[in-house]
Amino acid sequence: MPHEGIRLIFGLEYVYGYSVVTAPATQWREIVLADGTPTVLEQAPDPLSAVHKQAEVVAVAASGQANPTPGIDVIRYHQKDHPYIYNVDHYTVIEDFHLHPDYDKIRGKVGIQDSADLRQMMQDWIFIVGPKQIEGVHWSKTIPEYIQNAMKKA
Repeated sequence: MPHEGIRLIFGLEYVYGYSVVTAPATQWREIVLADGTPTVLEQAPDPLSAVHKQAEVVAVAASGQANPTPGIDVIRYHQKDHPYIYNVDHYTVIEDFHLHPDYDKIRGKVGIQDSADLRQMMQDWIFIVGPKQIEGVHWSKTIPEYIQNAMKKA
């Protein structure tokens, strides 16, 4: 990731108050269905893979490309939270960051000038923001239906 990308990560963390990691956009497009349908993943993408070592992950689903709100949901099993034994952590995925509504605000916060090279870099990387807890979904007795119905990518 070029220096400007690192600065944008800090800007995103500052504005949104969550951790931010990046992944190559080509890898992202390889794991999610192109039509935006939630996609079952074998495990969280590399930047989030540590979560598999820290908790018992039972499912991972992601959606992107044609989905207007791309993201990744990691479902962890926690018997101690009975009866709400499933914890859903949501990560927002920012694709084509230069098209994001907060692009200019975040770019301005970290003092980066807009340029064709910067916009190209934004197409080469995705930014993963989170995890956050979605009210009414984070603690659940069952795996949420949209994740149960997620499709596998061929």
